[in-house]
Amino acid sequence: MKIKLYSTKLVKSKSMSLPASWEEADNDSLFVQAIHVYRDRAHGSPAKVKTRSAVAGSTKKIHRQKGTGFARHGDRKANIFVGGGAAHGPKGVKRKLSLPKKMRVRARRIAYFRKAAVGELLALEGIGSIKKTKEAVKFLDKILSSEGLKKNSKITLVLSEQNEALRSFFRNIAGLGVLSAAQANAYKIFLGGKILVDRKVFEENKK
Repeated sequence: MKIKLYSTKLVKSKSMSLPASWEEADNDSLFVQAIHVYRDRAHGSPAKVKTRSAVAGSTKKIHRQKGTGFARHGDRKANIFVGGGAAHGPKGVKRKLSLPKKMRVRARRIAYFRKAAVGELLALEGIGSIKKTKEAVKFLDKILSSEGLKKNSKITLVLSEQNEALRSFFRNIAGLGVLSAAQANAYKIFLGGKILVDRKVFEENKK
């Protein structure tokens, strides 16, 4: 599959093919599983209630056992009293879902291919020559203009390990998300809008 390739030196775009090793069958079940895992791991710790053993208060018996006309009872920390502990509430136990490395890698490639299939994956060449934010903005504006995109469009830039130092130039651009190749998982690619990928990412991850 071919995608558009934008160079910092050329005004017009070229095209490039994705690595041959990436041309694998799309797998809906794996892709959905990966999205589910990443969404689950993105959540914070779940709610947790205090049981009667965790509520602060006296453990003194509220009244004598017999002769009062009331039901026998212990202290006021029971769940039937205001200010007492909660019964059968959430316990704060969070399951931790995970994916094996091979599945994570394949899911990421599927995400890239799905973006390429709908024209939302672009490759960038020569970005290592960018030395300041002003140059990064100029290059990005050229791409936005060629693609017919607005400046407030959702865009994610994926940098190779070799060019990760360029993050400081691109992260100041409003509306642009910046990820390293290692941070770019299937979930972030899928929800990243237009994906701009440093060409060296494909060279570093051919296998």
